[in-house]
Parts: sequence; structure tokens; C-alpha cells
Amino acid sequence: MASDRVIIVRVYGIGPFNSLADPLTMTSRAGLAYLPAIDGVIADMGSQFSSEIAIFGSMGSDPTTSFSVLSISETLSVMLSRVSNYLRNSSNNAVVRTTFYVSPDPNTTIYCDDTTNLAEDDIVRISGSTFLVQSVTSAVSFTATRAWGSPNIPIAMQDQGTGQVVGAPIVLVRGSGTEYSRGGIEQLPVVISTAPISAESASEEEVIFRGMVSKVSTETSARGSNQIKVTCSSIMGMIRNTPFRPATMSVFFLSQHDYVMAVDPVQRVNQVGASTLQANYRADISGPLWDNVSTAYNSRVGVVQLRRDKTGGVFKVTEVFDRGNGIDYTLSGSDILVGTDGENPAYLPIPLFFNDGVYALNLNKGLDIELGPGTGSGTPPHGSFLNAYNSNGNSILEWYAETCFVAENSQFAVIDLLFGTFNADTTGQEGVRSAGMSAWLPFDWSTISDIVDLGELYEVLGDDITAALPILTSDYHPWPYNHGTTKTVGDVLDWLFKRTGIYMVYDRGRLRFNRWTTPGVWPTEVDDAGLAEPSISLNFDRNNSIQTAEIDFAKSLKDKDIAREKYRVSNTDALLTASGKTVTLGNFVVPYWTGTEIANSQAMRDGVNLVTRYSKAAAIVEVTYRDAVYDLNVGEFIAFSSEFVPSALGTMGVVNATGFVLKAARSWKTPTTTYTLFLYGYLTATNRISLISATGVVREVIDDYTIKIETNAYTPPAGLARPGAPTSDAAAFEETRDRYDGKLPLQLLDEYGTPYLLEANLISVDVPNDTLTFDDIQFAGAQVGDVIVIAPSISLNVDKLAEMYDSTQADGTGQVLGDAALSYPWMV
Repeated sequence: MASDRVIIVRVYGIGPFNSLADPLTMTSRAGLAYLPAIDGVIADMGSQFSSEIAIFGSMGSDPTTSFSVLSISETLSVMLSRVSNYLRNSSNNAVVRTTFYVSPDPNTTIYCDDTTNLAEDDIVRISGSTFLVQSVTSAVSFTATRAWGSPNIPIAMQDQGTGQVVGAPIVLVRGSGTEYSRGGIEQLPVVISTAPISAESASEEEVIFRGMVSKVSTETSARGSNQIKVTCSSIMGMIRNTPFRPATMSVFFLSQHDYVMAVDPVQRVNQVGASTLQANYRADISGPLWDNVSTAYNSRVGVVQLRRDKTGGVFKVTEVFDRGNGIDYTLSGSDILVGTDGENPAYLPIPLFFNDGVYALNLNKGLDIELGPGTGSGTPPHGSFLNAYNSNGNSILEWYAETCFVAENSQFAVIDLLFGTFNADTTGQEGVRSAGMSAWLPFDWSTISDIVDLGELYEVLGDDITAALPILTSDYHPWPYNHGTTKTVGDVLDWLFKRTGIYMVYDRGRLRFNRWTTPGVWPTEVDDAGLAEPSISLNFDRNNSIQTAEIDFAKSLKDKDIAREKYRVSNTDALLTASGKTVTLGNFVVPYWTGTEIANSQAMRDGVNLVTRYSKAAAIVEVTYRDAVYDLNVGEFIAFSSEFVPSALGTMGVVNATGFVLKAARSWKTPTTTYTLFLYGYLTATNRISLISATGVVREVIDDYTIKIETNAYTPPAGLARPGAPTSDAAAFEETRDRYDGKLPLQLLDEYGTPYLLEANLISVDVPNDTLTFDDIQFAGAQVGDVIVIAPSISLNVDKLAEMYDSTQADGTGQVLGDAALSYPWMV
């Protein structure tokens, strides 16, 4: 590690008894006066591997890191003590457990079996969270605040599956003036940072890792210092592994009549009339309900989904009834006319369906349901239940109600899935998610912008993704996911990311985002100036390419089936040689585009973009750069140049080969980082294009001087382009030529991107007829499918370069380098 820097490790939810406000803090050396810490005990820091993104994947891997701590009395007592001192019930000496959901409110009331042996200023630990008791308010409740930086996350009761609900045990860390074992540091959040030895405040620290302690071990050796080794997993591991469990409820119909809706296995429902769809909500399991009246940090349940396996529908909650015990509530939907002909199942008219991860709005159809017998009328649970029937004609509960995950927009949805907020509100005033509906990353909400690159998040979930999710602008706002296969929070994110070409990676304590389909950023240029040593490896693998993009269109759906149509965009050569990967894109809402409009859909555009961009095997380069020269992030879009790599033409030297950083192996012992680069721009035609280009595909050679090009091979057509943008490739050429103020030099490539070494100047453009006219006959021998790009001989000064650039260089807001003045509206 660099000699002038200090490593700082903070473990939250545990710490010194003399300072309950500060987490356990350890450093590699003394000298940081602003920091209350155990100084000089961090003996070693392992190499920190950032998240590795699989080629054409959507979710980065879970990297780990480790650090070693000197075994002294302070570190041993905090990290390795294991005695559990449970709070005991005064009547039977049983372990005291929580009896109600613990809210994520920083100042919360905790309900339990017995508080007789609890007093003010005691410290308790519940499911990894540590609390300082403020006051004992009753024989079964106490108020508490979180200690040692313990994160504001909820603690739910657990349903044992037999109707029995069990709370978490309460462990005494300090009680009646006695200090007990702190319980160890496993499964506690950790943040690792570095700071210069001269640092005067935490603002000078640089976070290098955020995650959770996964393993603690020690080894005694006579030949060296005894040390405690701590292994940590990253926040990506939390996201990928945290179960996603919407708040579940039983669901039934309550007849408005004074008698039970008569039901039998043969006739099904023979009472037709208005009934109220109701669901039983358990606040002890899913959290107290938010009602907009002094209920900050309570759970939001405004929309409920009725589900059977992967299919169901969504309805709004119109009334909430407290069943009188503060635990059980009835959530009521609007009155629904249940229809039947006496022979067929009843149909429930719900305006929003879902099936297999696809949603449908206002189909004027109903969910195909069966009503089982209820036990009477009146208050719940009486009524008619939603059932199936077994071979003996007995009813079996089949349908369930769950909290529907809703959000005002896609950006808010991602933040909520990560942190538990509701519509990204960090005050808690708008309520929060239930315990099982978020990863609940255990870090303060004030640090969200430090943990999530919000600029990149808003960029990848831009206008085109919003257009593909009209359900988010409906009255219901559900976030789409595949109900039949989703197990974790990572699965929820992966469903949308994978079908839209988005990826999320973790690097140096931060989550970053980009898209395979449209990188959308100005590339960071890197070259041999930053090499730590002149050693670069280069390899090709045919699987580092895309053979086919399969566009999975759901055309229509009902509650029991879904009609799909699949379109394939393929590279013919890759098909013949069986090389390359197949990726799947698709839609989330039906009805969708039909007929010729499918070809102009965002999913189809993305599919064509992927195959065009990645149809040839990309170069995989491993290179080590000095951190002082190049400090790259995983997922970053780069333009790579080097004299030590052979070019695609067989000569030494590569200039501005575009690609992504797949992996970064960082060492804190040397100021260098080894990067794995995915250079798709090494071979393919679209990525040999100059950074300041318009592009066209030859359709027909009219005469020696005139070529007709495809209308929309690279430029979005009318209706999909940005306002004011040209709607054809010819129009883009015209815009570029006009800004060049002269004859625009162009170059001809074959369909694979190999230059013909032929150049001609563009002198005029006929936009309506998609024709380009040149001042020379150099392109007279062009073949259909050849690509026309800006010639490398183009000469521009800095001002002119700022006015002209390729469409892949602008971000989703139409800006370049954060400046709208450097952008033009045809950029996507």
C-alpha cells in the first residue's frame, strides 16, 4: 500500500461501550486525529476484486476482499467473543422474543414477551441490529434507538407455515451495568476506505469497499504475529442473494348478501352478484400500514396483486379495516360483479393482468377463478374463498394476495429495491417497503448517491425504457418481474435488465450501470502512457460475440395462457459456423406493436444494434495501468490504443478500439490495477467508425457518383427519434456535411468492416431519396451491404470536433461531457 495512506475499516452494529454513536473503527496506522479508532491494528489488506461483468450479462459478480487484524485484547473481545446472553422471561426463564414487526424507524418501539429484566440504557441485539434502550414503556414494550451505526432495517416476524408466528430472540449486550459479549462481527455491514495521513476529516476519505462480513477466522503461529482474518462479500452479493418475498395475504370474496354464496364442486358459483374482494394483512409479519397520518417508516400497501403461481391481476386498495387487535387488517378492493353461467368458473374483471413477467392493460377480460365455500357472511374470514378442487371435489386454497411492488418511475423502483425506500423518499415520511420486498442494503440513506451512480442509473433507464413500461404510468405503477421464477431481489432486477440490454456492476463500493445496446457515454481514452509494464495479453474467442438476438414478443395474454411470437436477428456467418451467443430481448406490456411497427420497436432496434455491434469475436485484452495515470471503473466505456497490440489489418498498433472494462483487480500494495478489457470495436464495422461520424449501408449504386443507402440502418425513424432529429441516415449525413462546411471525406468498408482503402468527398445529399453524391468515382464498385463512414483523413480543429460526433457518444439527455451545447438533437 502507498506509504502516505491509511486504511480505515468500519464495522456497523458493533463498537466500543464508551461511544455508542460510533461503529467499530480500526486503522492501519495512527495519525488521523479526527477519527476515534483502534489504531495500527489493520495488518494487511487483500487484493480487492471488483465485480466482474459476464460478457452480455446483466448482473455483475459478487467480489470479495479480506483484511487481517492484529490479535489484541480489544479486537479479540469485539470480534471473536461468542457468549450469547439472552434476555430472559421473568416468569419461566424462556428466551424473550419480539412479538411484532420492528420498524426501520431510527427511533422505534419494540414489542416483546416480557421487559421485566430490561432497563433504560441497556443494549440489546436483535437479528444483527443493535439497540440502545431509551425507556421501558410497558411489560411488553420498550423504545429504542440504534447503536454503533446499526442500519435502519426492519425485523419481521416469521411465519412457521403452521399458522404460528415467531419473533426474533433478544440478546443482552449490556444490562444492569454488566457488559456481555457483543456477539461477533459476522453478517454485519462493513465499509473500507483510505485516507492520506494528513487527512483532517472524513471528507478526505475514499471508499474502496462496501459489503458485509461473511467469515472471521484466526490462526495461532509461533513464527509470526497472531492475526484475525476477516473475509467480506460485497453489496452485489446482498442484492443477488436477498430473498424477494412480497407481503402475502389470504384473499376472499365477501358477499353483500346476508347469506353465503352457494358453491359446490359441480355447479361452481350459482349466486351471481356484487361482492367485495378482500385480503387479510398481518402487520406483525409485513409491517404496520402507512396511512399518511404520522406513520413514517410504515409499510406501503396501496396496490395488491392477486396471484396464482406466475399469473394474476392487480387491484387497488380502497378501504382498510383494523380487526381490533392492531395486527390483523382487512384490505378491501372495490365492489366487483362476479359473473358465471352456472356451469363455468366465475370471472373476476380486473383491469391489469400479468402472466410470466408480461402485463396487459384493460383487456376487458377477467381472471378465470373458482370460488370455494365460505363459512358464513359478515366479518372476515367468512366469505367465499378462491379455490381449486381436488379429485374428491374438496376445495383447495389456490389464489393468494400479495403486496404489489409499485413505483412512480423505473429509477425510483431500482433505488427502492436496493434500499427499502418508497419512491426514493429518504425521510421515511412516504412510508417504506415491507421487509421482504427490498435488499435493504444496510447503509444510511444519506449515502445512496455515494453507493449508486445516479447519473448512470437515470441514463440507462431513459426515455426508451420508460416507453416500454407504460404500466408505470398507469393508475397502478407495477414494476414488472417474472412471478413464477423470481426468488431474490437480484432476480427482480435481472428480468428487466436482461431484456433491455442493461447491466449493473459493483466497483469500489459503488453500483454502476451501462447498456450493451447503446453505451451512451463519451469513451475514456487510454494508451501506453499509463502502462505499469509493457506487457499486454490479447486473445479472441468466438463466444465473445453475438450470433442471434431473439426478440421475445408477448402479443396477447389471458390469466392461463400467453401468446408469444419470436423474431430472430442473426449474423448469417455466425449461424453457419455455430459461433457466438444468443441473447434475448423482449417486451413487458401487451398489446404491443403489430405488423410493420414491430420492426420499429425499441426491442427490435436493440436487437439489430447488438448483432451489428457484436457480431464478430471481440478482443479480450489484459493490461496493467498505473493508478495515477488511468483510474478506470468496471463497466466503463473506453477507447483503447497501444503500440504493443497487433491491429485487425495485421500491423502493429491499435488506435481507439472501443469497448468496456470487464474486470479490475486492484492491489493496495502497489499503485497499479490490472484491467480486463472487452474490445468489441477491434474488428466490427460500426466500431471502426470515426468518433465523429454519420453512417450508411449501401442499398444500390445508382451511377458512378451516386449511391442509395438504407433509410434507417443507424438512425432512429420518425416516432422513435428525438424531437428535431433527422429521421434517416441520409438526413444525418446532410446534418454532418453542413456542419463540416465543405466536402465531407468518406470511406468505404465491406460489410465486415474491412477498409477498401477508397475515399471520396460527399458533395450533396438527397434526403427524400436516400442518395449520396460524391465528387469522384471511387465508390462506383460498392456492393450492397457495404458500409460508408467518415474517412480517417478528416481534419478538424477542437471547436469543430465539439460540433460533430457519432450518435453513440451522446448520453440519454442529449449531452456530451455534461454540456448540452456540445450536442445535437439527432443523437440517441
